[in-house]
Amino acid sequence: MNCTKPIKSSLYVEASRCTIKSNTFSSLPTSHFYFLNRNTHPSDINQTCTIEAEVSIMVVNITGMSTLYIYTKLLEGFWVEWDRCHYQSCYKNKILFKDM
Repeated sequence: MNCTKPIKSSLYVEASRCTIKSNTFSSLPTSHFYFLNRNTHPSDINQTCTIEAEVSIMVVNITGMSTLYIYTKLLEGFWVEWDRCHYQSCYKNKILFKDM
């Protein structure tokens, strides 16, 4: 999620990998990036923020996790699994989606 101002909330996990401070462009708006849990209610999303992407990771809840740990989980990818049945035969399919 990308916000135009910093948000202080336990629902938002800091997603910025580094902080660069510069007085040269102080008049330009700054972006603040955050991770959200998938069960975050739309009414809990600050109006100064926009959702940039939705990506699955192999954890149930990210609350309390460090930014580094979440990025590590993103690099690990995630499994998608489904069953397909055709003419009384069933096949289990798995795909690992991973950052290349």
